[in-house]
Amino acid sequence: GSIRVPAAFNSLYGIRPSHGRLPYGGMTNSMEGQETIHSVVGPIAHSAQDVRLFLQSVLNEEPWKYDSKVIPLPWREAEENAAQAKIAEKGLNFAFYDFDEVRPHPPITRGVEIVRSTL
Repeated sequence: GSIRVPAAFNSLYGIRPSHGRLPYGGMTNSMEGQETIHSVVGPIAHSAQDVRLFLQSVLNEEPWKYDSKVIPLPWREAEENAAQAKIAEKGLNFAFYDFDEVRPHPPITRGVEIVRSTL
């Protein structure tokens, strides 16, 4: 991907939003005429807070008023605050499904184990 991979390879944060979440007007499509695989734009930043600031700033400007392909869905501060309160109260849970018939590649299993033991 043009957002996630460069971010990961450079120790940065990136998010690939859903198609239509952020404005795309005035940009060249990577596959002009290809309507089945939509390219998107998204931030690459030094911190998760920077990614959040970018998304909140863009969505607070209501880009759907200027680009008809943008989904009219504003930044929802109340839902963000509710999610953060729930995480603060109950913490986060992570699950990793592993069974004999289908196993991830060894480097993936090792990475998941490192994260699990760190948490």
